[in-house]
Amino acid sequence: VDVGETSPVMIDSDGDCISDGVEDTNHNGQVDIGETDPLQLDSDGDLLPDTLEDGNCNGVQDPGETDPTNADSDGDTLSDGAEDSNLNGTIEVGETDPLSVDTDGDGLRDDIDPDPIVTDADLDCISDGVEDSNHNGLFDVGETNPYSTDTDGDGLLDGEEDANCNGIL
Repeated sequence: VDVGETSPVMIDSDGDCISDGVEDTNHNGQVDIGETDPLQLDSDGDLLPDTLEDGNCNGVQDPGETDPTNADSDGDTLSDGAEDSNLNGTIEVGETDPLSVDTDGDGLRDDIDPDPIVTDADLDCISDGVEDSNHNGLFDVGETNPYSTDTDGDGLLDGEEDANCNGIL
């Protein structure tokens, strides 16, 4: 077998559990859009091996699987490998979900959330998504600061000034 060619005697040249014929779906010997690379264990370069991303090795992104042809399956600008930081294919405490653009459900994408694991990073009772009301990841005029428990510095906590925690003062 020459460099860059799959093996004619092995069903799975790269040993990732996905057969070469499934990886090169149109059988043209090239890695095309939507195909995994039959010569690479990690086709999309996100540090998660194809075998973890396509757990049943069928070449199809099934529910619950990340996309082995897209380094950022959920589109939040964080690679799947960065979100699954221990690279084991399971979402655990302290990790964001590579299949959810907003792991904690506070209305802010994981990549701009002060703490994408908890809904209220500064623990002032006002959700980060409420504090950053335009969801741009910046502290703007008219918003409370999701990084500070006392946005205006008056000695009263934001949660005391906004007792119902709805972000409207």
